Amino acid sequence: MARRILQRVAEAENLFYNRKVELDGLAKLCKRGSMVLITGPPDSGKSVLVSEFARRQEVTGQGHPIYINMRAGTFSTAASFARELKSQMSPFLAAAAEFAKNIPKVGDSKVDAFAGVVGASAGALSAHIQAVERTPDTDLPALLKSIHGLLFSWRTRARRFMPGKDGGFPTLIIDEANRLHEWSLSPEELEHLRTLIAYFIMVTKERQEANVILCTSEDFFKFWLDLCVGAERYQLRVVGDLTEEQAREFFLMAVRDGWGADGYKFPEDLWKKMFSFVGGRTLLLKRLAENLTWYLEDESLLRKAWASECKILADATRLDVEKGFKPMEVQSKWNMEEPGWSVKEYEGVLTELSRAEGGVVSVQYLIDSKVISRVALHSLVQHNFLHYRSSLCPWADDLAWYKGKWPIVMAPSLPRLHAMASIIEERGAGADTGATQ
Repeated sequence: MARRILQRVAEAENLFYNRKVELDGLAKLCKRGSMVLITGPPDSGKSVLVSEFARRQEVTGQGHPIYINMRAGTFSTAASFARELKSQMSPFLAAAAEFAKNIPKVGDSKVDAFAGVVGASAGALSAHIQAVERTPDTDLPALLKSIHGLLFSWRTRARRFMPGKDGGFPTLIIDEANRLHEWSLSPEELEHLRTLIAYFIMVTKERQEANVILCTSEDFFKFWLDLCVGAERYQLRVVGDLTEEQAREFFLMAVRDGWGADGYKFPEDLWKKMFSFVGGRTLLLKRLAENLTWYLEDESLLRKAWASECKILADATRLDVEKGFKPMEVQSKWNMEEPGWSVKEYEGVLTELSRAEGGVVSVQYLIDSKVISRVALHSLVQHNFLHYRSSLCPWADDLAWYKGKWPIVMAPSLPRLHAMASIIEERGAGADTGATQ
């Protein structure tokens, strides 16, 4: 049994729950040259989703993913980004070179039909491949220029001579894309950032030569991208929490894979308690499955293990929430203004979230009710004390029930909402005691 558990724990990082709607949606968006921003609360499964999408594109040949994980290294400069970009281009360059071998030679009937229109020769495509390979891997502007030539050559030839799966769009996937904002720390890097953003627009919306997928859990990145790109130039998609039915299936899938015993049934009442505390957050459910699998042989030990896990999570999230009551001690993010909310405003927002159905409150309500200013509310979002959503997204089933006004704010996670409610209750009790005395 121990070997099975250890194997399951080792594989847990790659555990993927069938998000068919999200995968199908990405596939459709990536058939026409699109820029897509994927956001959602932390640990909701965004990275796993784009990683699985890239894997399926590569395996099926329906696309050519170029995957850059910006949390895996130092990407605070254009040179470091260019080095990784060129490295991750290798599979696409190999596919393009293989494709060039199959382009009909000049003189063939297929080529004669387009002679002088597209210059359909293997040599032209090969020249662009070699240009990319020769470009220094730290010169981002030169690399983008050579890649653009390759994309144009690829598009014109692939669409005419090899339609279908081999003519799929190249797709640049940037995970933890919010780190691009670090380039704004210096004038030189800021200029490179503008060049990169302009390149994204050109190859997607303007010329439809490639796709760009930006993935981040930083809600404030959307505000920044709207300023840099314009909301009309990209598609926003939100990955939400799993519904209870989905969460139960996902959790039991992880538990049963780890347990490896036929017919095992996880205690239903215990599952209800767990879901009421952690909700449908995939990473939290996965970690619980990993940690609780060791105790499945003994239900009493299993319940004690859950109680321990619950306390650890509750203590950690309480500390996270309490930091908001000391805004001047919160580290500034995004190279922007210092935290801009007051203790009174923070307490007011937490009170409203604690009272609201599902812990979801309209931004307009908070502003109109003078609970908090718009600037202060955006500062809380910027520093990850609140999760922001601009509208209902077809991928985010967790808020399909909400009928109020958009945009909304909510706690970054269900455990944080529990912590908010507990803290507000204690502060209210303390105030009542003081008044009585």
